[in-house]
Formats: sequence, C-alpha cells, structure tokens
Amino acid sequence: RTIYNVHQRVATKFNHGRAMLIGDAAHLNNPLGGFGMNSGIHDAACLSEALLDIFQSPDYSEQRLDAFDHERRTITHEFIQRQTIRNKKMLEADSAAAQQAYSAELKAIKNNDMKRREFLLNQSMLNNVHLKQAAE
Repeated sequence: RTIYNVHQRVATKFNHGRAMLIGDAAHLNNPLGGFGMNSGIHDAACLSEALLDIFQSPDYSEQRLDAFDHERRTITHEFIQRQTIRNKKMLEADSAAAQQAYSAELKAIKNNDMKRREFLLNQSMLNNVHLKQAAE
C-alpha cells in the first residue's frame, strides 16, 4: 500500500514563449522504474543542445524550440508512459503465473549479457539518444 497517487500527465507543450518545461514540470509519471529522474536529465541535456543552437543562430530559435518540444513529448508518450504503465501492471499482477512470467523474464535478462546491456540502455533511456542521433 502506498500514499502516492499513481498518475500519468504530460504538458500539452514544453515550450511557452521564453519559458521551457522540463522534468516533472513537463511530465509526471509514476515512480516505478526511475523514469522521472532519467527523463528529466535527458530533457535538460536536450534543452541545453537547443539553447546552444539558438545562441549560435538566433533566427532559428522558434523552430529549434518547437523541435525540442516535439522530440521530448514524443519520447514521453511513446517510451516513458508505455514503460511506466507496463511496470505498474506487472506489480499489480495478481496471478501467480503472471508474476512468475515477469520474474522469469527478468532472470533471462540478468543471465544474458546482450539482453542485460539492451535492458540497461533502455532503462537509462540512452537508446532514445541513439535513435535521435540516427534520425539527424
């Protein structure tokens, strides 16, 4: 039992004029899996890249901030929310079979170097960085 109210919320826009939203100000998700901290760090890194681009080319500022907004909201919707909802469902699974299947899945990951590496890259959200770089 917990006193924390599990919820998923994402701001409709991460850039509002000169004000930018990152981390919990931009997206709240349940704390299962540690994605709040990880995504906040990635938001800050992505925003710093956007600001550097803007300082180097000020005429590009509105488009660059819109690109930041699109990238981070997309990752929030397509990865973070999907993953935290999955984590919550696994914890709430009330059948022994579902719990055993999840446990077996985690053990298989733990015992396989390639699966473990892929899992850690996903959980740390570093795979999202690689996807972004591949698209550029």
